[in-house]
Amino acid sequence: PHVVVAITAFGLDGSRARWVGSEFVSLAAGGGMANVHDAQGSPVPTAGWQALRSTGAVAALAALDGLSVRRARGRGPVEVDVAARDAVVFTFTYLECAHHLLGCPGSSGGRRYTAPTGVFPARDGYVRLAAVDDHQWNGAKRAFGNPLWAEKYRTVEDRRDRARELTAEVAEWTKRRSKVEIAQLLQDNGVPATPVNTGPEVMSAPHLWERGFFHRTADGRVHH
Repeated sequence: PHVVVAITAFGLDGSRARWVGSEFVSLAAGGGMANVHDAQGSPVPTAGWQALRSTGAVAALAALDGLSVRRARGRGPVEVDVAARDAVVFTFTYLECAHHLLGCPGSSGGRRYTAPTGVFPARDGYVRLAAVDDHQWNGAKRAFGNPLWAEKYRTVEDRRDRARELTAEVAEWTKRRSKVEIAQLLQDNGVPATPVNTGPEVMSAPHLWERGFFHRTADGRVHH
């Protein structure tokens, strides 16, 4: 065959290469169970076979990529290693997407509970933030400079019931600043926030290179 795609739980090499896995194992190892809990707070699997569905989608893309590599080489088979755990890590925005794809009512993600949370416009792109709990909201107010308008949203219920109004207020603040500035300022005040980076920005991120996430091969290509 021109392209061989190997699908295993943890990949063909590395310390866990011989470990066996399943939907449950892949979901847990890839972080897909992090935000799904029962009434007692214990993590539980998601409905259906979402980890393996994500793995199948990645495997299909891997096969197409393998065909592209094979075509560029012009000869020899291409082998592609797909780990189910890694597929879950890189694709598990599925829960957020499913909300829209399946026509679920109401807001998705943290917006179901309160505001401000979600993606906000910045001067140079977008930033994602989540000020869900009171201590996070208090930190956000400090980052905003303790404006008078923020005093209208003292409780979680205030912020949830007036989410549209509050989201607009926060967007007015974020759109005048760069996404890196916003994320740093919010993080300094205890608010989960991150810039929404483009592909080139991710590829040039200094901390990813320093951590060895990317490396450059002898032919000048970048791999992770």
